[in-house]
Amino acid sequence: MKAGPIWPYSTEFVTSGKVFPSISAAGREGIGVMANLDGDSIVRMGFDLPPVVPTAGDAKLRISAIATVGGAATMSIEPKWKAIAFGGARTSLSTGADDWTVTGGGGAPNEFYYNGTPPSEPAVVYVDHKPFEKGAVATLTDGQWGWGDADTLGASTVYVFDGGDDPDDSGDQNYVRYSGEGEDPSTAVVSEGIFTFNWTAAGDADKWLDAYFPLDQEAVVGAEEISLDLTFLNGSSDPTVVSTYLARIVFEENT
Repeated sequence: MKAGPIWPYSTEFVTSGKVFPSISAAGREGIGVMANLDGDSIVRMGFDLPPVVPTAGDAKLRISAIATVGGAATMSIEPKWKAIAFGGARTSLSTGADDWTVTGGGGAPNEFYYNGTPPSEPAVVYVDHKPFEKGAVATLTDGQWGWGDADTLGASTVYVFDGGDDPDDSGDQNYVRYSGEGEDPSTAVVSEGIFTFNWTAAGDADKWLDAYFPLDQEAVVGAEEISLDLTFLNGSSDPTVVSTYLARIVFEENT
């Protein structure tokens, strides 16, 4: 199955001055690498994945390179990446049973607390499929949720103020849901090895070179982000002119 390409939604030139935005001789904007690269240099990118992706083994990083070389040259690149969840899985607090009780702890009479046991304080609470603002238990206003124990329950729980309505009355088993925190996208840790682009002679000038890296060291999951670091490695035969690179994710059958 083929799908994509998925282009990066963000690009950070971590090693400023050595890597930068560049327009190639072919007129394409991409990642520029300085002539005579004098140190390993990192570009960090983020890719949003669609809700459903093809078979994980089909995910590939495709990199294209171009430069106006005057002779033989090489550039070695090491991709490192990891899949990032933006938020924890949404877990229902409405089972259709008697899950919610109106507060008796001195708060507004329109507050209801969850009488089950959530595993930990949520990052986000959704009511009727909408994210609610976090407030303070016992002083919530309409459209807010809180975390605490105003009813001497012995442990904190989720409180909601949904226009004074009892969430149990909705009949929707996903009426109130919560999610935890997402993952830290700051460090890409899974290496896919090193690949070297090889311009063999001046005849390769201004021609695209192409490479595919299978992303198979970690699961590729729909609706997540791929955080990718491209490290351009300093070598003895780097191009003596600025070189330009395009990076995107594609899904293609392994051959």
